[in-house]
Amino acid sequence: RVSNIKAQTILPDGRRIPLQQADIFEEGDEETWLYKVFTLPGVEEHCIIEYQYKYNDNSIAVLQPKYFQSRLYTEYCEFSMTLPQGFEYTALPRNTPDNYSAPEATEILTPDRKTLKKYTWVVHDLEPIKDEPYMYNREDHLFSILIQMVSYRDQFNNITFIKEWEDMNDLILEEYDPYMGSSGLLKKLLTEVVPSDSTTGVEARDLFLFVRDKITLSEFKHFWPDPMYNVIKAKTANRVEKNLLLMALLRQAGFTADPVLISRRSNGKISTLAPALADFNHLIVQLQQGGKSTLLDASSAYSTFELMPADNYSGIGLLVAEGEALLVSFPMDPAHSTRDVLTTCKLDESGSLKGSFQIRSTAQFAYSLRRDFADAKDEMTFAYDDIVDHIPGIIVDSVRFDMNMDDFDAVTKLNIKG
Repeated sequence: RVSNIKAQTILPDGRRIPLQQADIFEEGDEETWLYKVFTLPGVEEHCIIEYQYKYNDNSIAVLQPKYFQSRLYTEYCEFSMTLPQGFEYTALPRNTPDNYSAPEATEILTPDRKTLKKYTWVVHDLEPIKDEPYMYNREDHLFSILIQMVSYRDQFNNITFIKEWEDMNDLILEEYDPYMGSSGLLKKLLTEVVPSDSTTGVEARDLFLFVRDKITLSEFKHFWPDPMYNVIKAKTANRVEKNLLLMALLRQAGFTADPVLISRRSNGKISTLAPALADFNHLIVQLQQGGKSTLLDASSAYSTFELMPADNYSGIGLLVAEGEALLVSFPMDPAHSTRDVLTTCKLDESGSLKGSFQIRSTAQFAYSLRRDFADAKDEMTFAYDDIVDHIPGIIVDSVRFDMNMDDFDAVTKLNIKG
């Protein structure tokens, strides 16, 4: 929880305009996130903005990352963290500036004679990080510190949370254990895909399509899944639970499948220097079949057996399996995607340009078109908002789509006249 917000604007002539507490508001939803929102008063060119706040986090295992850089020049920034006795944390700095120095550590004795440890980072003169072409994720370029619990010790307890990659692997394995083995519940669910008296057997693709299409997607909140019984009974699962269920069904059917934790490209890169749970924000399935490894994501309504959403292709993930923790690499570029556009135009005597577009898309281009088409209000809105939005003043006369929404491996075709 954020509290004790103080802020002021220092004008070029030295005058200070403080932020009034009455001008701090809350927005958002108590069930998810509440935001403290305010506008600094009197901001003008060449002024200095100062603000400070206190952040209390009851989630002691993984704290919110601290970012020291923004789109504005940072003249001075101080960040302090106070820990109760017995707690040990790791603080992993990223994109450290040349003038970076380790935090100063001090001890605080409380009135009840307990010793707290306070760590303070001080940085200054940080250049702004501005958006640039082909910058996929701004956070990958900011100086930041990721803070995560290592252990807790007192006279009765000696608990290790995550110190090495093996600790993270073991922790996640323990949480996912109910999904890792065979069960009568999974055997019964398999009969909904392939009847027990079938002579053809079950295909991995069939299991993928069943989970993708028949299990309703719910809101994702964290990596720790609900009991598998609840997921199967409700036929509802968040994106992690959907892929865990897919993995469980694949294993039940005799396939070799394992969960892989990844950071989507929009979430930023994984640091391989030290394990940080906050690095990861999604789970996919690695299927080994016929000497070939296939990555699957049944949580996206428009994924195919061969193609995940482009955001998944971040290049590295943590394979969650018994034994030594293993970081696996996979291509950052998905399957070759093409978009062919045939334009036929004619300029008439009045100076008007009339013609048509024929667009043929495959792989990720087709994926994006199907997703946008499904979300569009109607076909004409889709044409204006997603196809010809880059052409000012265009008037669309008619549209015709060959958008196969049953076979996502099929090519998408569009014909637009204007």
